[in-house]
Amino acid sequence: MQISNEEVKHVEISKLQKTVEALNLELDAAKLATINECNRNAVLQNQLQLSVKEKSSLERELVVMDEVRRENAHLKVLLLNSCVQLSLFYFDNAFQLFLPCNLYGKIFYFCV
Repeated sequence: MQISNEEVKHVEISKLQKTVEALNLELDAAKLATINECNRNAVLQNQLQLSVKEKSSLERELVVMDEVRRENAHLKVLLLNSCVQLSLFYFDNAFQLFLPCNLYGKIFYFCV
């Protein structure tokens, strides 16, 4: 009976060792999964930081473009005013030759 008890203990210890080994393998797999997830999170964090920087850069470019558009509109108004003034100048001086000036899809005539 003593031998069979020893064999039973040995079998039970063997089962417990296999269970511990299986749990250790699961733990190692969970550790690897955690490391992979941390690495993936780091990559995503870097991508997010780059996206935020790019967004800020694009917003600054939009501000500059808006300023350029306003300046362009102002210059067009100045050009239109110059064209009208030139036209009035030549018209007042009674020149007979009128040349067209196309601004904003409208044709203005001025004398030369």
